[in-house]
Amino acid sequence: MLIVGQEHDDPPIEFNHGDELYAFTFSANGEHLLSGGRHGVRVWQVEDGKQVATISMQASYAEHAESLAVSQDGRWIAVGTSRGEVWMLDAKTYEKVFSYDMNSFGVGVCSVHFAPDSTRLVATTASEASSWHGHVVWDIATGKQAPTPPTSNSFAFAVKYSPLGDRIATVSFSSVELYDSNDGRLLLDIRSYWGSTRLLWRGNDHLLVAWQGKIQQINASTGEVSAEWPMPDGNTHSSIVTPKHGEFIAFSVKNTVMFWDTSTHTQLGCIQHPRDIHSMELSPDGRLLAIRDKDGKITIKNLTHVTYDVPVARLYPTFQEPDIRIDHAALDSWKHDQLADTEALLTAAIATPQNPRHHALASRAIIRARLQQWDAAVDDAEKSIKIQPSTIAHIAKSVALVGKGEKYKAYRACDIAFDHFLPSRVRFVLLIKAVIVFMAGDHDDAISRVDDLIAMVCDNPTCYVIQAYMYFLIGKLRMESRHYEGAIRSLERAQTLMRPHTGQGLLMVSLITGWKFDDLGVRIQRHLCEALYAASRAMQACKPANGCILAYQCEALYAGSRAKQAGESLLKMTDLFNTEVYFSNELTQWVSDFTQRCLAMPESFDFIHWSRVTPQSDDDAISEPSPLLKEWAKATLIDGSWIDALTTSVSVRIVLCTDILPGLDTVGYEFMAPRFTIYRAICHCLEMMDRILDASKCFLQMVNEFKTGSTTHREQAEWLDAFRQRCAERLEHLGDVAADAQQHDDAIIQYSAALSLHLPSPHVFIKRSKAYMAVGQWEDALDDANQVITLDPSSAFCHERVLMEWAKVNLKNALWKNALSAARDFKGSRLLTYRIFCEGLEKIGGMLDAIQCFHHMASEMTQEAIAEGEQAEWFREFKHRCCDNLERLGDGAMNSQPERHDEALKYYSAALSVYPANTQRFFILRSKVGMAKGLWEDAVVDANEAIALDPSSPWGYKAKRAALHRSGRYEDAIQTFETMLSKMAHSPDPQIRGHRGQYVSPSRTQAMIRKIVQRTVRHSPRVLINTTTGRLLDKTEQAATFMSLPIVNELVSSMTTRIDRGRIKREVRQFFRYVMLSHKWEENEPLFQQVIHMAVYDLDQSPTHDKLQMFCKFVRDAGFNWAWSDTCCIDKQDHFVLQEALVAMFKWYRGSVMTIVYLRGVRSPSTFGDLVQSIWNTRAWTLQEYVAAKVIRFYTEDWTPYLNLDIFNHKESSEIISEMEQATGVSAQQLKALRPGLSSIREKLRLASTRHTTMVEDAAYSLLGIFSIAGLPAIYGEGEGALGRLLAHILAGSGDASILAWTGQSSTYNSCLPAEITAFNRPATSHLPVAIEDAEMENVVTTLRTSTLDLDLALMLYDRLHEIPTPWFAASRMKLPCIAFKLPALLPYRTYSGHLYRVDTPVFGTVEIKIKLDPSRLNALYLVHPWLDALLGREDMDMQSGVFVGNEDVEPSSPDRDEEDVSDDDIEEDASPLPESPSQSAPMDTTPVDRETRALQLVARLRQPFGALLFTLASTRRRAVEYRRVAADSMITVQIQEDVPLTDVLDNVRILDVL
Repeated sequence: MLIVGQEHDDPPIEFNHGDELYAFTFSANGEHLLSGGRHGVRVWQVEDGKQVATISMQASYAEHAESLAVSQDGRWIAVGTSRGEVWMLDAKTYEKVFSYDMNSFGVGVCSVHFAPDSTRLVATTASEASSWHGHVVWDIATGKQAPTPPTSNSFAFAVKYSPLGDRIATVSFSSVELYDSNDGRLLLDIRSYWGSTRLLWRGNDHLLVAWQGKIQQINASTGEVSAEWPMPDGNTHSSIVTPKHGEFIAFSVKNTVMFWDTSTHTQLGCIQHPRDIHSMELSPDGRLLAIRDKDGKITIKNLTHVTYDVPVARLYPTFQEPDIRIDHAALDSWKHDQLADTEALLTAAIATPQNPRHHALASRAIIRARLQQWDAAVDDAEKSIKIQPSTIAHIAKSVALVGKGEKYKAYRACDIAFDHFLPSRVRFVLLIKAVIVFMAGDHDDAISRVDDLIAMVCDNPTCYVIQAYMYFLIGKLRMESRHYEGAIRSLERAQTLMRPHTGQGLLMVSLITGWKFDDLGVRIQRHLCEALYAASRAMQACKPANGCILAYQCEALYAGSRAKQAGESLLKMTDLFNTEVYFSNELTQWVSDFTQRCLAMPESFDFIHWSRVTPQSDDDAISEPSPLLKEWAKATLIDGSWIDALTTSVSVRIVLCTDILPGLDTVGYEFMAPRFTIYRAICHCLEMMDRILDASKCFLQMVNEFKTGSTTHREQAEWLDAFRQRCAERLEHLGDVAADAQQHDDAIIQYSAALSLHLPSPHVFIKRSKAYMAVGQWEDALDDANQVITLDPSSAFCHERVLMEWAKVNLKNALWKNALSAARDFKGSRLLTYRIFCEGLEKIGGMLDAIQCFHHMASEMTQEAIAEGEQAEWFREFKHRCCDNLERLGDGAMNSQPERHDEALKYYSAALSVYPANTQRFFILRSKVGMAKGLWEDAVVDANEAIALDPSSPWGYKAKRAALHRSGRYEDAIQTFETMLSKMAHSPDPQIRGHRGQYVSPSRTQAMIRKIVQRTVRHSPRVLINTTTGRLLDKTEQAATFMSLPIVNELVSSMTTRIDRGRIKREVRQFFRYVMLSHKWEENEPLFQQVIHMAVYDLDQSPTHDKLQMFCKFVRDAGFNWAWSDTCCIDKQDHFVLQEALVAMFKWYRGSVMTIVYLRGVRSPSTFGDLVQSIWNTRAWTLQEYVAAKVIRFYTEDWTPYLNLDIFNHKESSEIISEMEQATGVSAQQLKALRPGLSSIREKLRLASTRHTTMVEDAAYSLLGIFSIAGLPAIYGEGEGALGRLLAHILAGSGDASILAWTGQSSTYNSCLPAEITAFNRPATSHLPVAIEDAEMENVVTTLRTSTLDLDLALMLYDRLHEIPTPWFAASRMKLPCIAFKLPALLPYRTYSGHLYRVDTPVFGTVEIKIKLDPSRLNALYLVHPWLDALLGREDMDMQSGVFVGNEDVEPSSPDRDEEDVSDDDIEEDASPLPESPSQSAPMDTTPVDRETRALQLVARLRQPFGALLFTLASTRRRAVEYRRVAADSMITVQIQEDVPLTDVLDNVRILDVL
């Protein structure tokens, strides 16, 4: 029963579930509730409590649904049953997709759970009897079990995936265990007596378990208890739930639900329930709580007024929430407004499979909205929502829609976000909604929304700051529209709303919108000053507050044409900068600009005037330049050079008139600016303006002017040293920047200026030397290198290094010989120059030129010069390096594109010229190159050279074998390979001997080829026609033919390290493909004894000989080596060969690559219907040939394709299919499904009954292959006994009584069998009891239960029939289990016909029988009911439906399969052996309910009409009672009367001995 709680006091709505309730859960969207009980799952609508669907489970063995789960994407429903099955259902259609049986002991599946990405399902049982220990994981896409190692927790009551899906947790009485969900490794085992069936994840790092009167939070990494919540009066059966983000915990204690805040550990409230609570479930959005009580009722409780009326101060989300999960690199880039970089990082994350794509897509949607890529942003957001709906995705979509001007769609998108956000933090989404409304232009509405939020949470600064920013933006807009008074009101309102602010909330808003909250108060004040000034309220604008406001004070005074006052304020500001206020770059630039504007005004001469004076004293020279002097210097240097500024400022008198505030007296003072101070001011300003070169020049001029000998003060000297050091470091840095930017000329200027400051530095000389080298000024580079050596003799930077760099450059642009000539101008020894050139060529990759230069040096230098100590060592090292490099280059060229093989040849040849001591290896390498280029003889020559150098080494033979193999000289290659193996086996080097085990000897490969050939020909016909020679060859000759082919040597030669059985099988099977001929026998067919001594192509001309010859030529021209015809390929004089062919022919046709059907009598042009009318279509043997063959081609008698069909397989032609259906009366699907063996027996006999044979026995022998009967000898001359023996064999092997369903003449072999196969040319279902539909059967059984029927007798009858065996044969005698009723004397009914008789019986009533025999001459007659399988309801009988079904569902192995490892059994086709004893029935079902129901169903079927068989007592001399069947001319249809007691039926159950 389901009870839905209403918001008001409406009475609950109750529904009857129907039976016991075991499990329930919400759907993914929370709109439905699923409840599982006995026999099924029911689906309820949460809104009104109505049942909308029922998922029945009566068809399975499951007793009830024990556990339920719904995937997060809403696509799947998983049901764990009490019998150990797991059902996977489609959540839309409620249809079963697949099921899996976890065990064979009927143990229930107590827990199922989906992975967060909905791709996998985990389930667990809670019994040691289960065949699965622990949990089992399935892949939902394939329905197959994922690899899961056995786990120790075999008593697990609950199993859960972690929120990220990387771990699986289980809980039992004794432990909580955590496993890696990818490889199943046990990560954590917490051993304790938990005794709990409740397990929840709280986030991805903690587990919640109810235990011993408390709820414990366990750290999923360490297993330690990190938090506890009391659970008064709770026990292990108390239910616990927590929402998606774990902000509260709800648990049940008897009839009460209690709520705890997880962050504050305070109780939020409770819910009283009328009855004790059994279990609870929480909806996905956390708003609804489903409570199940002990009576199986469910109550839906809305939690909005239970947990969320408590004031919640936690307004901001965190970046650990799943909705806004991004990595640290992307977040950091996003915070710094590097939007393009952030977009690239998120795009890369989307392309990474292990990342949740929907999170990155949602974040990228916001970035693209920030970049005003509106359509792309909407597209990303919708993709994210489609994968996994989330708050951030809907917000992103809303922002993008606002950008597109579709604000109402944006509002709707934002509203949807509420369904995917934490209920406790819904106010933050309301705040985001207000921001989006503001962005859409509805400013008043947005501000009103924030006012409401402020009223709700009055102490939260985020709302205040957001509203202040809104007023700030409105003020800026009004400033732009020159509505200054309105701007002032908005900015003043923004000032009043400002609060100290930090936290993730503002950061989240900033990331989404781009709003910047840093220095917001300063920016509000700045714009307020501008607005006040623009509104002619300058006095208010001039209120000093800080450096920024002073700047606007100056601007306001200047704009009011009060330059004097502005200048004075500027002086105060600069003084403030020097003492109190941080001097920002922006403010510094403003001061410089403002100073220029003041100086440009005529009025400024009242403020500052200049006059030429002379310095008064030297004491003033040490004075620090005043701020005003610095500003003058800046203003002068912006548009002029420092030299001009220095010229115009020989001396400066500065008069200051200060009027800081109106009303104060004027104060004046003056001072002199000495020359050194002016220099210092200019240098300082040039340094600040980043004109370091000018500063250094000015500094040098100052140093020259105040050179040694003049009077300098200590402070001046200190300043000079400090400035010199700063300039040198700055110039060096600028030089480094220029060098890195490849601006080497500029770098030289900067380094030279640094060196000019009289600070000689070796590392600066090194840097300038490198710059000189970069621009090709080698002499200057050499001079600097020498300076380095002079300053620092220990430096590694020397003359030789510069020369090396010169060599690198010149060797790239010129031939090494020309460069060598040019190097004569440099100082140094010739040998050193050669060495540098060789090493230079080596470094630039010119190894071939390096080798030539090396040989040139060796020829020019004397042996004495080369042999000297250091030089000799260099020679050895260089040759070693060259060989290594040449080998590496050669290998690289060899392994690259074929066009580079010539390079490899040159490299290996050069290596041979440098280091003859290691020539064998390079001969082998060069041999490989020759093989790659197709130069087989050259490769062999190089391999022979390698062998000659070391005949005991196997590696030269290895190279030679490869070359011989590639050249097609396989026999020589095999011999060489055998020699290589011998060298390895007898090598004194144990490492080489160890290599022997890596290779396969040719003899082993040859043995494997012979083995596979023998296996292959074993399953082909005994004799085949070689289409090349036209000769008949037996299997030995066929195998010898293949072994003589060149391909055998090629296979042996190619398999040196492993035997490629797959390739051998492909080659062998390709060679032994054979084609079969299907035709009608004619007179003078060429027989085995005639053709065995000659070629088929040499036969005399005749229609039958021409047919065989054309067949063989056709097969040969089609590319096949072998052909088979039943005329000449079977030695019919050999009884064993004939018997083998009769049984194996079906398999031979099945294994052929193609079957050609020759239609004698069908001429060209053929028309539709000719096949049906052809003689071929009437023959018995051709039936199995058509059914068995996989590929068939039909040809007319002039060998043109039938109907001119141009498809390869005519069996797939719609025309052929239609004709064969018409000819056989069987659909193409049924023909295709036909398999050899004892299945679909009746249908196979019916098909055979339409065919004709020349020999009577062939009616039976043509079916041996179809029925896979190997133990029935062919005895031509026995007549109809052949059919009798066949049917007896089939009946004994299958127990299929449908063989007895016929009318006509009895066989002499046994009276129960027909004399001719044509007796089966009618369906068998007419003899069986009329089938009862399921619904009708259920009604009949219900009626019988309430009737006076003796149930004990019904059970006795059921047991008796269930125990009785199926029919079997002993020799020609048949043992027939049946129900036999004795008949009274038959009376003629229609005397004029003489064949129809009538009899009144107590069992059947009046019965009419049509027979040819006179019943008065017969002994006692019996009507027999032999269809016991039908009475027992064994629905798997073929004849019940007439559809081809059987136990050969999988096709036998085909010779064309390409598996690597195929055993003998893989190649042979399965044959169904006949049993040596009668078939035994299946074990009786002992379940009381099932047995009773089946007994009642038996009674219902017993009273249905059926076709009875007529038997009579046989007159024999034996003491045993024997019977004969009396063949009827028509079916005897009877029905047991309802008033016949079951005792009469039970007493007549017997086994007849039928002759």
